Amino acid sequence: SGFPLRFFTNPKDPVKVHLVTGWESVAAHEAWIRGERNQTLLRMFAPYVDMQKIRMVHLGVDFEAI
Repeated sequence: SGFPLRFFTNPKDPVKVHLVTGWESVAAHEAWIRGERNQTLLRMFAPYVDMQKIRMVHLGVDFEAI
């Protein structure tokens, strides 16, 4: 995405990981999700990640301002 990627966990539920980053637009993020690089990563992590439990939220945050 070109923005920093941050990882957060909840000490009370450390198996949950939150990834926070910025994208130019929702469409740009959706295009990356469909792309081969992301699909390769999903295949690599499939033994460790329950894909049915992944949740995503798009927020209108100006990451350059924070």
